[in-house]
Amino acid sequence: MGTQLRVLIIEDSKDDAFFIVRELRTGGYEPDFQVVDTAVNMQAALDNEPWDLIISDYRMQDFDGLEALDIYHNADLDIPFILVSGTIGEEVAVIAMRSGAHDYLMKDNLIRLVPAVQRELKETESRKARRIAERALRSSERKYRHLFQNAPSGIFELDLTHNHFISVNEIMCNYTGYTHNEFLHLHPPDLLPNHSEFMNFQQRILKQVDPSDTAEYRITRKDGSGFWALFTSRFTQEGDSTISTTVVHDISKRKEIENELRRYSERLKILRDLDLAILKAESPRKIAEAAFEYIRELIPHVQSNVIEFDYDENVFQILASTRVNKSIFSQGMKLPLELITNLVDRLRQGELHVVNDIDNPPLPNDLDAPLKTDGVLSYISLPLIVQDELIGALNIGANQKEVFTAENIDMVYDIANLLAVAIQQAQLFKRVHDYAVDLELRVAERTEDLQLANERLEALSRVKDEFVSNVSHELRTPIANIKVQKELFEKNKDEAGTYLDIMHREIERLEYLVEDLLSLSRLDQGGYLWNPIEFELDSLCEEYVLDRIMLAANRDVRLSFVPSPEKCIVRADYDLLGQLIGILLNNAIQYTQHGGEIAIQTQLSAEDATLGKGFSVSDNGPGIPVDEQEQVFERFYRGSAGRQSDIPGTGLGLAIAREIIDRHNGRIEIKSPYMNNRGTRIEVWIP
Repeated sequence: MGTQLRVLIIEDSKDDAFFIVRELRTGGYEPDFQVVDTAVNMQAALDNEPWDLIISDYRMQDFDGLEALDIYHNADLDIPFILVSGTIGEEVAVIAMRSGAHDYLMKDNLIRLVPAVQRELKETESRKARRIAERALRSSERKYRHLFQNAPSGIFELDLTHNHFISVNEIMCNYTGYTHNEFLHLHPPDLLPNHSEFMNFQQRILKQVDPSDTAEYRITRKDGSGFWALFTSRFTQEGDSTISTTVVHDISKRKEIENELRRYSERLKILRDLDLAILKAESPRKIAEAAFEYIRELIPHVQSNVIEFDYDENVFQILASTRVNKSIFSQGMKLPLELITNLVDRLRQGELHVVNDIDNPPLPNDLDAPLKTDGVLSYISLPLIVQDELIGALNIGANQKEVFTAENIDMVYDIANLLAVAIQQAQLFKRVHDYAVDLELRVAERTEDLQLANERLEALSRVKDEFVSNVSHELRTPIANIKVQKELFEKNKDEAGTYLDIMHREIERLEYLVEDLLSLSRLDQGGYLWNPIEFELDSLCEEYVLDRIMLAANRDVRLSFVPSPEKCIVRADYDLLGQLIGILLNNAIQYTQHGGEIAIQTQLSAEDATLGKGFSVSDNGPGIPVDEQEQVFERFYRGSAGRQSDIPGTGLGLAIAREIIDRHNGRIEIKSPYMNNRGTRIEVWIP
């Protein structure tokens, strides 16, 4: 298949257009073309479709090639425009080329058409690529200028060859205090006191001697002050000049932080050692006592303690305490929170409480006097806060005034934060340990329950597989019989009535099976419209007995109904309760042997008034084993009597019965064996 080419042909001769298309196809193109011969049609074609090439006759009856060129130019297209004519002269050809035609050729020399098309298409692609590259270059230059001027860091360009600045951005001017013009007239040593080191750094990067392209130098501002900056340089070559583009980050704050970190190196060591000591502690009290050892080294004091708050009992307890001399505040003591209400409110805000002179406290409380009795002249209280919750306080008392400085307060504040987390974690660990012991016991119990449940699920899975097999069998059997009866019907039309009756009965069997499945599904999904009404239960039971009496007689089973002495009026869903009675009667008829008896009896509960009213279905069949009496209400489950017999079933009947009676908030119970070690009695009660 040739190269696809969309061609607009401007020609009033169909034959000439044909030859042009044929020549293009001969040259390996597959032209998708349109032929027009007027200015209006040409304009419409240009408006409606994109084209790769225009081939125009020079002279036509109502149109000519130069007019076509004008329309082409007005459309601002960049595709080849080739003139083809049988009458064009050299002078006209020159005019056409000056007017914008890319080539011209004679109709009697169309062999030049394909090379001309190939050349011009290639030129068009080259022009397009050139325009794209030029646009990309202009865009790149704009972006570079924008980034240069709007970068969040200072940037300058330095001509390393001639040692002068050639550009600078506004941030760099702001850093140094110079205007743009002033900066460009600076000599590099005016800005960089260590200019020689900076130049060596530049040369090392250029020669790739130094693997790092960053360095730190001090910059001198216009006002004579200085600041530390991080320099990152890249290089370009412009003619004989090497241009260094350097990004400058003000790192003054970082330098201040580094100095601060050095000052606190010992502080961190103390915290680390304290952390290790806390890890070895076995209880919140031991943790507090470990902290006291380090606090004693930092601040001279005569008393320190850790208190914890119990908001439920509205008290605080002294968790641990240390005292040079005997104190009235002993370990384990509990005191009312109301004694220090103002202090607690302040600590809860995360603020520490510093009293440099106990005679002039900024926030008096009821414990100041006892503390003074203990010899405390100044003290500090620091909050123990974990996850925004105030759990207690660290208190330090000294026998001198104005003891606490900003530096040792900061240090003790860090200790208090560490102490708060450690105490809470110790408390949590104890609770988790106690919970783990309890959980282990419960897990053992649940594991046993899960094992039993798993065994139950495995049993249900087997029952489900059996159910699927039964349903498949129940569906296939009537379908197969229907097919057989159909074939017999087609062969023997005289017996059509017999065959149709059989097919009708098989269809009804299918309908009953599907209806069972749908009934259970509707009950599960709430698709059944619940409609409780008051009605006489005796009438409903008698109706179902009359409907089933012939079915029972056909199996040589006697079916009877025994009404209650008093009218048995219930409030229930009439159709659902009827369905329940039908299920129980059908099961009894199926499983009662020839000569057996089945009785349905309505009754009022005399023994338990909460049971209400109901009915029972009794038979003298084989009965239901005691260990199966709960399982028979589970879906898919068929008892041993059903599995060992040829009686078809899905194990859904009693499951549907249970769903119906649950809807009524009633009860369904099995009593089997019922009499003489045989039979079953199923009682249904509706409140």
